[in-house]
Amino acid sequence: MNEPLQRTLDLTIRLNENDFEVDVYEPETGETVQFQHPYSPDEHPEFDRDIGAEIYSWISLWCEEES
Repeated sequence: MNEPLQRTLDLTIRLNENDFEVDVYEPETGETVQFQHPYSPDEHPEFDRDIGAEIYSWISLWCEEES
């Protein structure tokens, strides 16, 4: 059985007065992507979509590299 692929993404989160920022940093490439969203504790579909799409794009890239 093959060892599972493991990679690292670093997150930096800054809380501002009315919103927050998230930096997603991939140490191997040095690429950083930043998101800024209003703080909304109950519903946050835009944030969910953005962070989910960003993580999934890295997963897709890493899977392509392994094939």
